[in-house]
Amino acid sequence: MPDRIPLMVNVRERSVTCVGGGKVAAKRIPILIEGGATVTIISPTLHENLLSLLPDVVWEKRKMTQAETFTSDILFISTDDSLLNDELIARSAKGQWIYAAHDAKKSDFHFPAVLEEPPVCLSIHTGGAYPAYLPKIKSILSKALHEANVHNDLKILAEVRQMVLNHPSLSREQRTELLRACATDAFLQHPEKDQLLMRWIHEKSV
Repeated sequence: MPDRIPLMVNVRERSVTCVGGGKVAAKRIPILIEGGATVTIISPTLHENLLSLLPDVVWEKRKMTQAETFTSDILFISTDDSLLNDELIARSAKGQWIYAAHDAKKSDFHFPAVLEEPPVCLSIHTGGAYPAYLPKIKSILSKALHEANVHNDLKILAEVRQMVLNHPSLSREQRTELLRACATDAFLQHPEKDQLLMRWIHEKSV
């Protein structure tokens, strides 16, 4: 059984304490801010990319004090002091999510590579096998999406979904059956999709 499962997480209004203001924080913290998290960074210095995010982040320009603890929802640890990092993990609050940049095995979550081609968003991870291979995987997947005409299919299906969900004569089970049928090639490649959909709706609703 894997020790990690893929999730899409809502971090809006979640509190984040980031200890360390270097390159790792500069790469990852903007993602959390974009997601709506409230971020406080504790570090005597701050990477220039993080400086540009002020005042969207709170910067406590200082070093850690001895035995200091935090109660934020997420504790983001990215210092170059392994001993301090491990001490922070040991003193973390119950239920607090930990991101430990120095040791992936000690993290509760990771930041996967992301392929965003709206409305499609794919998270990609190699399980630690070879992270440097991720750009090639993204390229392969992007090409496959375009070759399969996925974006055009989703544009059509978005309209179909609203029509089916808003139809007053269909039960929940009938809506589910129709939505599944419309996601098949039999529907998407049909030359008269509108007429086919209306026929299916009529057959279900009578």
